[in-house]
Amino acid sequence: FVVALSVFDCGGRGLHGMFDLKGSTRGRKAKEGESVKKDLDWVAAHAKVLLPVALKRKVNGAVEGDARFLASQGVLDYSLLLGVHDCHTHLQGTLC
Repeated sequence: FVVALSVFDCGGRGLHGMFDLKGSTRGRKAKEGESVKKDLDWVAAHAKVLLPVALKRKVNGAVEGDARFLASQGVLDYSLLLGVHDCHTHLQGTLC
């Protein structure tokens, strides 16, 4: 059993969204009132993550390495918790 602090250091700016992404759409929609959205919510929002090529390679490498490790341990469940801060809005986030 592991207890961890929030992985999101918002620096006082706040988050505008949080997504638990598994790469599957089966049953992957947040229920009414849930603050953490899921894969179908991401698709419905037409959301994208734009990264410079070098950073994209690092992130992909980390995710692939994690997936290989978890598969080697017989762990079948994997998701990416993604926090979103919209730099183009002047509104403070409400999730952090």
